[in-house]
Amino acid sequence: MSQPSTASILIVEDDRHLAAYLDLHLRHSGYRIAGIAHNGPDALDLAETTQPDAIIMDILLPGPFDGIDAANRIRARREVPILFLTAHADPTLFERAKTTDPAAYLLKPFNERELVLAIELAIQRHGLRIRREQSWLTRVGSLLETMTDGLVVLDRDWRYVYVNRRAGEMFNRAPELLLGKVIWEEFPEGVGQPFYHACQRVMAERVATQSEDHYEPWDRWFESRIFPSDDGISIYFQEITERKRTERQIALVNQRLQALSARLLRVQEEERRTLARELHDEIGQSLTALKITLQSLGLRPETAALQPQIEAAVGIADVALTQARQMSLNLRPPQLDDLGLSAAIRWNLTRQAAVGGLNAHFSAHEVPDALPEEIAIAGYRISQEALTNVLRHAHARDVWVRLRYAAGALHLEVQDDGAGFDPARAFAGAASMGMLSMQERAQLAGGKLEIESTPGRGSLVRAVFPLDTGLCT
Repeated sequence: MSQPSTASILIVEDDRHLAAYLDLHLRHSGYRIAGIAHNGPDALDLAETTQPDAIIMDILLPGPFDGIDAANRIRARREVPILFLTAHADPTLFERAKTTDPAAYLLKPFNERELVLAIELAIQRHGLRIRREQSWLTRVGSLLETMTDGLVVLDRDWRYVYVNRRAGEMFNRAPELLLGKVIWEEFPEGVGQPFYHACQRVMAERVATQSEDHYEPWDRWFESRIFPSDDGISIYFQEITERKRTERQIALVNQRLQALSARLLRVQEEERRTLARELHDEIGQSLTALKITLQSLGLRPETAALQPQIEAAVGIADVALTQARQMSLNLRPPQLDDLGLSAAIRWNLTRQAAVGGLNAHFSAHEVPDALPEEIAIAGYRISQEALTNVLRHAHARDVWVRLRYAAGALHLEVQDDGAGFDPARAFAGAASMGMLSMQERAQLAGGKLEIESTPGRGSLVRAVFPLDTGLCT
């Protein structure tokens, strides 16, 4: 604002933080604050004693009567424009509010620009002067003409009352040539479009709305904010075609990245399967044969002098064989392929609990025998990572793993009674790779992952995978 306004505004808002916000920004915009009330009776008294030029009123107020009742009582004594603040789109509430003939509705949250424009338009419609030395038309006209958003004001007959410069540029029309014309006659191709229906709703229901719509006749995207007024509607809009194209490109890139991640996981699992089989079948058998050969050599009389060395070599072969089998199990437990997800998770839980000295509790309820491979693998890897985190960080005594089918989905839960943590901080920290990996595996398998934890109260990892109900028949 280039010069301060002389208009005085009464603020009626029970939320003291919002009232302070309005006070600050209205003063910054050049208005005088007639007073601040936090309930209906105080609003009535201040409206009588200060005689404000406009009132900004919360539609819901505590006390003996709400904002609508307060507005009715104030208007019965004096004609003053009242702008309602509301965070609710309750049709019954707006039907009651109509009796007060409100100058405008402002939906929370709102910005300073919308607030000032609504006040200026409301005061102008009531014939009040905002400045003593400069007319409303000069002041508001300058403001509206420098807006980066398009603005049009329509009366109840859908005729243009005002068209700012930016709107004319987007329409490729001279604004002054549109005044008095019917919007749907000037732009008949717009009838039936989402924007058309939004305008019809606001005009009929007197409830503000905001939307992002593709205007098919022009193949362009617009963001629109439509507000009811005493005499029609006001529409603020801006073109967002480039933003939408960028969003589409980002969505395509994300889809490709997800497809790549899914492919990498499949390749990784196949490599794990191959390596596990080779360790078990090839290297394991070779080490077994080596051990047997060494043992047979130790039985010959001519090798009696070498018996200590042979026994040492057999011990080394035993260790190598055990390590090979352990690596094979870590890479891909055969239970997952041969016996299914429940058996694989139970085996891994028993093994990990024994290593960490935990009390293990396992339950499986109505789990299908045959699961899609991507879900079985994701479920096993998520449980494996969750148990690893329990062993490393939780300092828990008990751990529970629950697997069940319910409501058309497979539910996997890993819970512990350990130290707990703050999930938000953990996801943002450097140690978040494990949790991000679980989350990505769940998403790529068509499911979702939830983590609940509070420091000192343990943790719960929950994965849910939608399933075809035919699997459980």
